[in-house]
Amino acid sequence: SFRRFRFFCTSKNNVERSRVLVDAFQTISMARCAERNFLTDAIPISTMKRILSLTQMAPSSFNIQPYKVVLVQSSEAKTLLSTCMLGYNAEKVLAAPITAVFVADKVPTRFARKLMDLESEHGADPEYVHSIPSKLSFLLGRGVLSNSFRQLITHLTSPIVAAPKISNNIESFAYKNTAFAGMQFMLAATAHGLSTCPMEGYDERRICYSLNIPSEEYGIPFVVCIGYSAASKLERFTEPEEECNLEDDSKKSFVKRRFKMEDMFYSNYFGESLKLHR
Repeated sequence: SFRRFRFFCTSKNNVERSRVLVDAFQTISMARCAERNFLTDAIPISTMKRILSLTQMAPSSFNIQPYKVVLVQSSEAKTLLSTCMLGYNAEKVLAAPITAVFVADKVPTRFARKLMDLESEHGADPEYVHSIPSKLSFLLGRGVLSNSFRQLITHLTSPIVAAPKISNNIESFAYKNTAFAGMQFMLAATAHGLSTCPMEGYDERRICYSLNIPSEEYGIPFVVCIGYSAASKLERFTEPEEECNLEDDSKKSFVKRRFKMEDMFYSNYFGESLKLHR
């Protein structure tokens, strides 16, 4: 439970804390594998909400969180997505109760103001908050001339002081940050007795068209099926059907600053309000 974890994080008995955390992480890491066969059994809404909340705990550069996740659940959307998949991946999409399409934002600077508001609401240093737009623009600004200028500046200063390497390809930044969330999603699923299967075999153009994803602004680094394994009897983790809230009074000091869940996850199609199916 969270309270037990909090005890171990604050306990002076570091040996006991380390042993418990290592054993738990080893169990989850060893249990996670790419599942090939899924049961069609639905995932409890409370369990899925918990997994999504834990997914958002993934690290993110500047906390900009440059990704969205489309949770494909309806029969119509699953059929559309299956026609975009290559080979046996289509059958996995049709069988799994949910397929998560991870979408990387290739224009992450668009959320600078939103990030400033988020950080301010959580008491971040005002000086840091006001520096966010300039930092993001310097590292992730668009335009050939501006990129060339920033590359020249960092190249010249590198022998004197450490400087970031400026890339012409902002997409790589978004893909790396989205990958953090994807791994967190799979580990969280495993911890809840669910199986996953990450996939790269698909036609990205067709997925964007089928799920209403603006292909000029977003890319799809991977797709992940999630559900109960048909090959093994995993112990199913269930929680009471209650609203998932990681920000109650007993946990506030441990909560990471993240955008609202409904801003990060969509149902079936890009931009469609999150609504988990039973």
